[in-house]
Amino acid sequence: MKKNFWVSVSEVIDSSDIVLYVLDARFPEDSRNKDVERIFIKKKKKVIYVLTKRDMVRKKRVEIGRHFFPYIFVSSTDFHGIKKLKEMIIIEGKRMKKEKPKVGVVGYPNIGKSSLINAIVGRGTAKISSEPGFTKGKQNFSAGRFILIDTPGVIPRREGIGVKNVKMATSKFNSEEDLAAMSLLESEKGAIEKYFGIQAEHDKEETLAKIAIKKNLLSKGSQPDIKRAARMVLELYQKGVFS
Repeated sequence: MKKNFWVSVSEVIDSSDIVLYVLDARFPEDSRNKDVERIFIKKKKKVIYVLTKRDMVRKKRVEIGRHFFPYIFVSSTDFHGIKKLKEMIIIEGKRMKKEKPKVGVVGYPNIGKSSLINAIVGRGTAKISSEPGFTKGKQNFSAGRFILIDTPGVIPRREGIGVKNVKMATSKFNSEEDLAAMSLLESEKGAIEKYFGIQAEHDKEETLAKIAIKKNLLSKGSQPDIKRAARMVLELYQKGVFS
């Protein structure tokens, strides 16, 4: 499985004119994958560092992004930075003399890739499917003047990366509540999905998006509100609903 993954990721990066390297703005260093970086550096690809979940970052932590260049902070919740990101891609495509550049989207699962794609090309484009392993295959999405290529959702990662203490996060809601909710989804082994009557997904952010849609928790542009869905999961967990 791991070997097939790296072959697929390498193919996606190789076929891309531009790579969007998606990182969590709250934990940019922890959300890096050095093996992926080695691939796009070796292939000498143009990379744009996309730091997601800008709406959850305290102002004093914004400077973290300056370690990456070129970079942009975005939020798929309030669409902060999405228009500028599109402009950056189009400008870079013109420099490359590409009429419709191919843009690979790489990064860990649960980091915000699906929400980013939805914000760029429209709600529902990065489809949330009940088909097992749906996010494992490469997917292309038309974004008007460029094409987005999504990489598989199964990416090898260090144990515990990006997972915070659930009890701490649930005792006091904070900017990391989505990570706590995704950690719960991992540990509860399908119980939360069963409660909401939805199919379990490998990418837990997609599961939260499903819950948001199911409960009509929508943000600007009718996008699934991941943060509100996460808060709902944590509140139900505190009440012992899943135990």
